[in-house]
Amino acid sequence: GDIRDTLEEEMDIPEEDDLIKKLNRGQGGFFDTTGTFVGIDSVAGLWIANESTVNIPSYAWMITFGNDEFGYSSYIAIFNKTFGAFVRCVKGEAYTMISSSSEAEVPSSSSKADLTLTVAEGCESATRENWKYLNPDVEYGCIKDSRDGRYYKTLVLDEQMWMAENLRYVPENKKIQSWCYSEKDGECDEFGRYYHGNAVAANPGICPEGFHVPSMSEFEKLIKYEEKSLISVDGWKKNQYSFEGDNATGMSFIPSGVRGYDDGLGAGWETGVFSWVDASAFAWTSTSDHFMGYYHFAIDNYSDISFAGKAAGFGIPIRCVKN
Repeated sequence: GDIRDTLEEEMDIPEEDDLIKKLNRGQGGFFDTTGTFVGIDSVAGLWIANESTVNIPSYAWMITFGNDEFGYSSYIAIFNKTFGAFVRCVKGEAYTMISSSSEAEVPSSSSKADLTLTVAEGCESATRENWKYLNPDVEYGCIKDSRDGRYYKTLVLDEQMWMAENLRYVPENKKIQSWCYSEKDGECDEFGRYYHGNAVAANPGICPEGFHVPSMSEFEKLIKYEEKSLISVDGWKKNQYSFEGDNATGMSFIPSGVRGYDDGLGAGWETGVFSWVDASAFAWTSTSDHFMGYYHFAIDNYSDISFAGKAAGFGIPIRCVKN
């Protein structure tokens, strides 16, 4: 029988889901970058009249309505314009979805004068499990977090100084929860810590002095690079669609995944259960999703970079960028 009718018979669909049911009932799918129709029975995508927030011409915003085994759901993210999706027209002036007020208060981006790579005393004799994923042909600096003495490799890319690994700082504010992937790894030495979303807006900031949680606009500057140049060579699960990472930029994203949170939207997440480990790298941005949390950056080894909103209760790593 029809999947839509089956779902509606088996699930108690509340009235607030009427919008999703009216918009093709979460059907129609996409025409993806490989030239294939996907998700015909489970998702509908509608373009939004917004370019990428840094005006990268190959990306634009889309809202998707899902209708699958987990129920009805929706989210907003940016997609490559080579995707095929639906357009619904509305009368009146265009609405700007993203504004400067949607980002947490952070210092301005780095200037050229701030981008000298230095190596903190003691770093040369330090070791980290994560450092095996770095590119030996890229020049890295090294900073020492004065709060706890931990070292982090840094690099300069497109007039920004990034940490080349995920943050591991344990917040003194006990209201900011954070977790390691393994209870045996008290140092979160490979994936870094997974932070509750309230770490993004923490005051003082969660990042080391002189650094901050990047906005979505700052992360979007990475879109110009090939995905394979941003991810580590090793650590990724392979599938029939995957490509090999070469980490040419030195950013060394590794597949840390995400710590789940049952946000009540019926998307199938379980609180405390890690998903997408070995398949996708996530990082919080400081940009609000206008609902329950913040947008996150995501990259994997088989598709484009993406951004989507997540409730603050999710545990997601943080990559810091210099002020």
